[in-house]
Amino acid sequence: MGISETDNLPKVLVVSREDIAKTDIALYRAIENLLLICEDFAVYKPQDMPAVMKQLACGENDLSSYIHELYHWVDAEEFRRKNGAVTEEKYDEYINFINSKAKKRLDKLADKGYNILVSKYARDKVIFQQFYEIYTEFRTFSLLGGE
Repeated sequence: MGISETDNLPKVLVVSREDIAKTDIALYRAIENLLLICEDFAVYKPQDMPAVMKQLACGENDLSSYIHELYHWVDAEEFRRKNGAVTEEKYDEYINFINSKAKKRLDKLADKGYNILVSKYARDKVIFQQFYEIYTEFRTFSLLGGE
C-alpha cells in the first residue's frame, strides 16, 4: 500500500450494524482518524461472502473493505502532510484535494488502457464524480490481485 510512516495510523473499531450507517460496510472518518468496520463483514470465507460485497472490488476477500478504507487513510495522510489537519472547516478542501488527485491518476491509468471501473461500486460513483472512490476501488483491486 506504500505506507512508510505509521505514526498516525487510524484507530480501528469493529462495530455492530446499529453503530454504522445501514448501507456502510466500512467507513473511514478523516476528521477523527477513525476506521469503522461492520462486524457482519469483518471476517468471512469466500464461499460465505455477504451478498453486498459482490458490488465491491475483491469482495470475496474479507480484507477488501479494510484495505479500501486504509487507502482513504493514505489519501487523508497526504492531505495532512500538505495542508494540516482535516477539520470540519477544511473538509470540503480535503475532499476536493483527494478527488482532484484521484481524477488525475485515473486519467493517466485510463490513457494507458487500464480498466479503472473495476467494480459495480466504482461504476456507480462515476455519476457523482467521486473519483477518490473509483481510484480507491482500483487500488484495492490491484493490491488484492483482482482479475
